[in-house]
Amino acid sequence: MASEQSVREIVEPHLALGEEPRTVHTDDETVTVVTDRRILRSREHEIEGTDTTDMESVMLTGPQILGARVRTYPATAPEWGKIALGSLFTGIGALFGYASLLQSFLGTPTESELALIIALGGLLLVPSGAYIAYDAFTTRESCILVEIISTGGETTLRLPLDATEIASAVSAVVGEG
Repeated sequence: MASEQSVREIVEPHLALGEEPRTVHTDDETVTVVTDRRILRSREHEIEGTDTTDMESVMLTGPQILGARVRTYPATAPEWGKIALGSLFTGIGALFGYASLLQSFLGTPTESELALIIALGGLLLVPSGAYIAYDAFTTRESCILVEIISTGGETTLRLPLDATEIASAVSAVVGEG
């Protein structure tokens, strides 16, 4: 975490005359500051072995700003029931598809046509089951999403759950502006 002194050194060169910081949130790589006019976000990262810092600024006041939306998303876990269902569909589809294809080669012409139709139905279950299982494994980390709505579109800021003071300050500044 950045110290108060280092936060001041990072942010002060980017503040306009008379601009006042309201709240600050720091984590391992990012310093987020809400001022009475905008959000400043500084990110430290490495590019080709060289440490670099990016500074992002998003206006929160002015006639172009229409509002802000703050949403909290809890973390999601894999849905084991859907995973089981998807796996079952995939397994049954593969089994029917394989057995029907085998029957189409070994059976009479009439049996072969029926077996091919069953094979197609069984093989359609395979991607369907795989998609159901994949979708059930898709999880989301907990976060706060802050959307600044303007005439030029939306700007979204993703924050960790412990940054509620940043979300509140953004909402307040937009409301005052």
